[in-house]
Amino acid sequence: MVSVLRTRVRRGMVPGRRRRVASAGYGVVIGAIAVLMLAACGGATAPSAPAGPSPVTQAASESTAPTQEQQRESGPSGTITIEIAEGSAARYRVNEQLARRNLPSDAVGNSGVAGSFVFDSEGNVISARSTVIVDLKGLSSGQDRRDNFLRERVLESNAFPTATFVLRETDGLPWPLPRNGEHAFRMIGDLTIRDVTREVVWDTVLRFDGDSVSGEAMTEFTFEYFGMDKPSLAFLLSVADEIQLELDLVANITSGL
Repeated sequence: MVSVLRTRVRRGMVPGRRRRVASAGYGVVIGAIAVLMLAACGGATAPSAPAGPSPVTQAASESTAPTQEQQRESGPSGTITIEIAEGSAARYRVNEQLARRNLPSDAVGNSGVAGSFVFDSEGNVISARSTVIVDLKGLSSGQDRRDNFLRERVLESNAFPTATFVLRETDGLPWPLPRNGEHAFRMIGDLTIRDVTREVVWDTVLRFDGDSVSGEAMTEFTFEYFGMDKPSLAFLLSVADEIQLELDLVANITSGL
């Protein structure tokens, strides 16, 4: 009996082996039949459409394409100019104590202003084209003695008829420029009064409405900062050291190449 089993082992006839081999054979046959059936079905399939963008991809592409209305917001290849328009004004404000008055009050003088701010396509200031000019000869506070003293003794407006501000950079201004909403930021640049130039920072709020802009800007410094003497008049008991400059801005936005 032992010799018979050894003979079966040598010939590969261990019990159960033939059944597994047969099962594997059936699996191969079934697989071949399935392949043939799929091939036959494939021959009857309609030709597929040429490859192209899916509806979702096409819709996304169309939605991201900038329209003419959005071109300024998406950053044009040329420059953007904020041009100061009619209706803008410059103002100084100094706290003073007048004789025969119980409480101090602000002396306020107004004048005209003109100029523009120019940016490149990346939002960088083009300083050579970004200048604001304030008319000092036309400065008026409604008090002739004060105005004459300021023009002749403090500002020397006969020799230096204008004050100029050159914008060098902005801090917090959205770019591309928005078409609506109110935005606060800082303007940083060089202010020249008489023959003295100093850096100043303007706290600025602009309101955008399409291609129109309105807003205010304010900066503060001392008389000494620009080498100026404080006003000294008989009706003035005291004058604060600080001067506050304000801009009321009305402007238009234009784009160029």
